[in-house]
Amino acid sequence: MVPASIVIDEILAFTGVNQFILSELDLADGLLYEMAAEEHSYRYRRNPAENVLEAATNLANRFRTDKKHNRHVRDLALRLYDLTAKQHGLPKEARDYLQVAALLHNIGKYISLENDGMLSYNIIVSNELIGLDAREIRMIGLIACFHNGHLDPNEPMLQSLSASDKLMVLKLISILALANSLDAGHKAKIEILKTRRLENTLEILIRSDQDHTLESWNFNNHTDLFLQVFGLNPVLKLSSSKII
Repeated sequence: MVPASIVIDEILAFTGVNQFILSELDLADGLLYEMAAEEHSYRYRRNPAENVLEAATNLANRFRTDKKHNRHVRDLALRLYDLTAKQHGLPKEARDYLQVAALLHNIGKYISLENDGMLSYNIIVSNELIGLDAREIRMIGLIACFHNGHLDPNEPMLQSLSASDKLMVLKLISILALANSLDAGHKAKIEILKTRRLENTLEILIRSDQDHTLESWNFNNHTDLFLQVFGLNPVLKLSSSKII
């Protein structure tokens, strides 16, 4: 107890905090769970994906991001991802990468509004997201870094990725860029209802009970990458139109 108390006292003095919470779990508990899973096919009662989501949420909270905006962009991005499954053909785990990147896409603004994308990348890759390996964290960092979609497919930061990972990242960036553009005013004005492909166009049917001139204008300025990657030009349509 004495050595542990000394360490705790030093941590309190160094950090300046006045409270220290110790978990009832320790390394031995983790080892036992791992042995049970490997030797006796024990199933964890908690979905590992929840750990990833919780870690991302905690990281976003630490850097005081706009929670409402992040959640709405995440919802828009996941909705668009699900509706364009036939177009993107990505594996199941890509949806998780998109969700985490959406929650963390503006985390760099805590440090500076200038070059916040690169700052977001640096923060993400410098932190551990439980349940993800270094490759996955880097991919999420790149998606968040270029969340506005303003990049060339030959961007140097993407060149160290495998061909399949690079294509996945580009597809997810293009989807996130559209979703983020639809919440330009951070007012959660727009809901995506459905999509429809017409030749070289992807019509995105939306619903909004507020003026969304800013969001529509912003959307039209963030479609280039999606067009390059998917060969489809995204356009918005209000639910009041005759599209069915």
